[in-house]
Amino acid sequence: IIIGQVASVIYFTIFLVLSPLAGWAENKALQWA
Repeated sequence: IIIGQVASVIYFTIFLVLSPLAGWAENKALQWA
């Protein structure tokens, strides 16, 4: 159960980090295009 909770927290943290990062990368890609 503890492992599942830790995995959920890690997954949520990665999601929070990658969401704005993906948007930033997409904007950069559009500028380069």
